Amino acid sequence: MEVSIVGPGASAPNRPPAAPPSLGDGFRPTDATNESRTNVAGYVDLEVNPFSALLVGVAARAENYSDFGSKTTGKVTARFEVTPGIAVRGAAATGYRAPSLAQSFFTSTATNFINGVPFEIKTFPVSSGAGRLLGATDLKPETAVNLSAGVALSPTPNLSVTIDYYHIAIDDRVVLSGNFTDVTVRNFLAENGFPGVGGGRYFTNAIDTETEGVDVIVGYGASIGKSSNLRVTAGYNANKTKVTRISNTPPALAAFQSVLFDREQQARIEVGQPKNNLNLMGVLSVSKATITLRTQRFGQVTAFNSSPTLAALDQTFGAKWLTDASVAYRVLDQITLSVGVDNIGDVYPDKNSVGNATTAGNSNFATFPYNSVSPFGFSGRYVFGRASVVF
Repeated sequence: MEVSIVGPGASAPNRPPAAPPSLGDGFRPTDATNESRTNVAGYVDLEVNPFSALLVGVAARAENYSDFGSKTTGKVTARFEVTPGIAVRGAAATGYRAPSLAQSFFTSTATNFINGVPFEIKTFPVSSGAGRLLGATDLKPETAVNLSAGVALSPTPNLSVTIDYYHIAIDDRVVLSGNFTDVTVRNFLAENGFPGVGGGRYFTNAIDTETEGVDVIVGYGASIGKSSNLRVTAGYNANKTKVTRISNTPPALAAFQSVLFDREQQARIEVGQPKNNLNLMGVLSVSKATITLRTQRFGQVTAFNSSPTLAALDQTFGAKWLTDASVAYRVLDQITLSVGVDNIGDVYPDKNSVGNATTAGNSNFATFPYNSVSPFGFSGRYVFGRASVVF
């Protein structure tokens, strides 16, 4: 964890003192809460072979939440071996997820200076007075339907290939709303007993989504001599998520021309995550030593500005490759020493291209060089040494 202490004179590089700062406590004593619930669940899973080539499964789960009641979900699966080394499979399932306690009760506070005046920008619990004023309602559980179908191949004893298609539909998905910080929102909150609160956001069942994709996994393993083994795996994923329903903006927000789930939040769901990823890994074991090499390709992502009038500030961040390597040696049965490098190429995400001392852009007045939608961090190369002891 990093802690930054920012004083009155602090400034980002190349940023003049007049640029509006943004800082805050993050969590204050008034944000503390103590909430709990109980959950009891039971699970039954049955499998049967009607004949040797066919495996059929049926599963059911019943659970009860003290705050959301009872729900039963189910799953059916089937696997048919066409010939030795070739099998087809499929599954259909229903899903249920109660909102987490954090989604219902989480609170945080930041301080933004707007025209030189400090205002609190908060994440409101849905039951809070300010949240209710801005249209927050009690959260509902998410429900889902999952469908999948695929093929499993074993052309040789050392080689395996699986290809699977999946489709996931989620109703009443719990997401964060947009940030409501318009001056009219600030005035409205002040008039209703919340002075100094500049706005905020809350969790809401704002959307339904559909996700479909394909997973391909290839694995190869072989023995090399008497004491060496090689294992190579490759995984590829292509996916697409779309928002199929957006809740109407509550009247309390519509009066201020605010949008419950704006284009920035929708982009986080639809284009803010890579639509394709590739993972390659090789592990060579030689006696007491293990050498691991892994490379990953993260597809491009896009960040939108919340306002349609500022669509020119939208930005797409390109695909990147990251490679890691490590060597481990078992000194004793209980002791293993390892050295390695994560992100050998010292790769960073693309930088935010908009935002300066007078334009917020997507970098908050050039405060943030990298965007939060990046699928990997911005710490660069990481070199490590490690000792593991098993008792």
